[in-house]
Amino acid sequence: MQWSGVLQGYILILCLNTNLGTLSKHDKKSKEKVSKRTGEVAPPGPCSDSVFTKNLVNKEVKGRDVLEHQAAYFKDTHQKRFDGTVLGYVTPWNNHGYDVAKIFGGKFSLISPVWLQVTVNDNDDFLIGGVHDLDQGWIKDVRKHGAKIVPRLLFDRWTGQNYVNLFQDKEKQVALRELLFNTVNQFNLDGLTLEFWSQLGGKGRPQMGSLVNELGAAFKSKGLIFILAIPPPVYQGDQVGMFLGEDFSNLVENVDYFSLMTYDYSNPSRPGPNSPVAWIRKCVDLLDPAGTHRSKILMGLNMYGFDYTSQGGGHVLGRDLVQYLEKVPSLKFQLDPDTEEHFAEFKLDHYKHRIFYPTLHSIQVRIELAEELGVGISIWEIGQGLDYFYDLF
Repeated sequence: MQWSGVLQGYILILCLNTNLGTLSKHDKKSKEKVSKRTGEVAPPGPCSDSVFTKNLVNKEVKGRDVLEHQAAYFKDTHQKRFDGTVLGYVTPWNNHGYDVAKIFGGKFSLISPVWLQVTVNDNDDFLIGGVHDLDQGWIKDVRKHGAKIVPRLLFDRWTGQNYVNLFQDKEKQVALRELLFNTVNQFNLDGLTLEFWSQLGGKGRPQMGSLVNELGAAFKSKGLIFILAIPPPVYQGDQVGMFLGEDFSNLVENVDYFSLMTYDYSNPSRPGPNSPVAWIRKCVDLLDPAGTHRSKILMGLNMYGFDYTSQGGGHVLGRDLVQYLEKVPSLKFQLDPDTEEHFAEFKLDHYKHRIFYPTLHSIQVRIELAEELGVGISIWEIGQGLDYFYDLF
């Protein structure tokens, strides 16, 4: 494979943060008897009424209602409302996700624990890290509900030279493939979810595509699941993304699923919604305009939000939202009808806050969009949300 001097020089000096990027049968509710709200905090855990029966899936969202119901979920945790593929990411740093995967395991098709990394040592050999996080007992429990285990594998601390060496050396590609196979077999996994496409900033796409195709075909030949985490094809302001429709077409035959990161649309420098519905639709249409392989696209759904303040702000998780609401229980959320996201504005500890965080309504709208588009869903990540969210799936 011949490399242009410009491309090779770019890759050699490029060093990106590896954390970049880092995703019904709704008419049933009309047949369910709506229960009255008590105004008291519901006990956490299983209960006899779903969020639909409680009439909580509404455009009007009150902080008191969130506080009252967020920790209670419908007792039939195996009931599925969404028929498509659902992948749930689990991270060790939000370990409630391990419980969510077991409690609601029947609603997930795939579970991707964020456990593994592939690194390169001083001898330019590949090593697998993170195996100390693997929990075979937990894997067995999750599998009882039918979910497949496909851990995320991050290319960690790779330099541009590491990528150049891999792309130019067929023996290194074989060594990487064998290392991945050995890891899957040793730990009795169902496959892997690879995340590395963003790390070259959109450069070297033909070489990356060739590697993905070879790995995907090899996984398929052994009956293993091969998932590729991909950035969106377009960003805010119509900025062209790093993974385009031509890449999708090139890889679709050898990749089982594409975990599409349709979140992080906004940031402190450009505050706003996390994932506007029109943008999600556009991303899917750009990848597969003909709609021939939609079932392979797992539309990213964030279970986190963002808290914008005069100091900049940062990510907010479900537990953070609950803490805010305990201090400001009278808070009411506003709905942006264009993006179908709720936000709340308040002042606390001398700072003004504007929080965008998922609600039952915003998630339900996105589930219905996934049904309309014919895609699956990938959730980043299941330890970050509120337990009653899973009644929707």
